Amino acid sequence: MLLALATAMMICGLALLWVRPATPGLAVVALMCAYGATAVGWNGVYLATVARMAPAGQAGTATAGTLFFTFFGVVIGPPLFGAAGTAMGALGSAYALLALPLTASLWLLARARWS
Repeated sequence: MLLALATAMMICGLALLWVRPATPGLAVVALMCAYGATAVGWNGVYLATVARMAPAGQAGTATAGTLFFTFFGVVIGPPLFGAAGTAMGALGSAYALLALPLTASLWLLARARWS
């Protein structure tokens, strides 16, 4: 499931490279809804996996530890995203840049799945 979600997020982010002012509003809304649905859909699957893999009696500690890093990204991500969009001159490019960590995630998830 995480592989599918990461793939969908990567595709949505890259698709934003082709959004222009002339792009129909409905198409932009549909793309952003798909992006948002995949972006919020991963955390439940992720936390369930962390809890399942944690040593007996340590699910709370394991999920809390992983959430620290997750929410550190929530704090630092928006300023970095804004800086990237400003530096590149377009938010579409900043969204596409998010494909890089998603690609790394896909590689790590696929490697773990098939090893």
